[in-house]
Amino acid sequence: MNELNYLKQIIDSVKLISDEAIERRKKSGSEFNIFKVLNLENKEVPIVRFLLELLNLNGCHYQGDYFLKSFIRNALSIDEEKIGDDELIKAKVRREVSTIDNKRIDLTIETKSTYIGIEIKVYSHEHDHQLQFYSKELTRSSKHSYLYYLTPFGEESEELDKNKYESMSFKDDIIPWLIEAKNGLDDTLIRLKLNLDQYICVLKDICGIETEETTMKVKDYILESEDNLKCVKTLINALPKAQTQIMLNFFNGLKEELINHSIEFDKKIFSCNEEDIKKYYESHKRVWPSINIKFLDRQKDKINHDIYLRLEVDYRLFIGFIVSDTGEKDVKIIDKKTKDLFSQVFNDMKVGGENNWWLVWKYIMIENEWVDFKSFNDNVIKLANKNNLTQLIKKCVETIETLLKEKEKVLNSLKKS
Repeated sequence: MNELNYLKQIIDSVKLISDEAIERRKKSGSEFNIFKVLNLENKEVPIVRFLLELLNLNGCHYQGDYFLKSFIRNALSIDEEKIGDDELIKAKVRREVSTIDNKRIDLTIETKSTYIGIEIKVYSHEHDHQLQFYSKELTRSSKHSYLYYLTPFGEESEELDKNKYESMSFKDDIIPWLIEAKNGLDDTLIRLKLNLDQYICVLKDICGIETEETTMKVKDYILESEDNLKCVKTLINALPKAQTQIMLNFFNGLKEELINHSIEFDKKIFSCNEEDIKKYYESHKRVWPSINIKFLDRQKDKINHDIYLRLEVDYRLFIGFIVSDTGEKDVKIIDKKTKDLFSQVFNDMKVGGENNWWLVWKYIMIENEWVDFKSFNDNVIKLANKNNLTQLIKKCVETIETLLKEKEKVLNSLKKS
């Protein structure tokens, strides 16, 4: 059997293992997840609050410092020499702590000798030099301080020097810690362990991780022979190239379709070429492949700033309007009237944050599910099929055309205001 046929056999066998595991989970009720049923897995705030409740010494888990201690030791890797167990018993765990600059740190842990700050981003962007302000706030303390930046995959900050903070990831730090902490609980704590299981499943979905059952069965299959292991190594090496090609096919197809519809896009602002997409999958620095279409021109339309319609991949595919004069993040203050106007006209979109170049934005969904290129979810995997790729591109173009039709309405309203 030649190598390609053997690879195909490996893929078919792994698919069978995965399909069987999914069926078992369906029959056992394991697919029922309260976070997903209530659509909470799509929202950053409840995901972060669940984590904070676990770390709270007086949390409704009633396990005292159990979760905090295991978090400090296993997720943050801070040993007893730096923070003793006697200090953790009296630790203060708080959320959204105000700084002297009126910013809010997502999570702080304070002991007699140590001050820890953690900025958490699940879906949102780093913005407004947050980490710089938090670093400044922590250094004001006379205590030994740590600053962590927690994201799904351990991205690096674009706004702060690496020697002033540490990156953390849900994938490599939080999920393993939660699994270990759950396994260490008494078997009588059935409901608590069940809730932890459901929370872990949500985090795994965000990070694109298969269930433990599937992973272990695939591992056992791979280790059945040297040839299996060798073929899987070949597949692993090819995966980043396949991921890059899927996204490249999407953006190339989208650009071609925009040209066919006589929609001009700016070729100078950012880009979605092969090199950028490679960085997206291979680098811990944030890269945002995108297409930008001039919506309003500050000189031609006699307004304060250029406004672009932007389709972007952060983790997920989304679209909205940005304010910029160069295509870079150069506009720090957006007129509130402009933001309010866009939120009224495009009332199905979310409003961008304070001092954020996004006016309004929304996800582009397929069957009420995200198109998540970072975790490479099923909606992205389906783009390997040309028909599915064509349908997504068609949906994006239709969305762009619909939004562009509001240009005159927006311009007239801006001039009146």
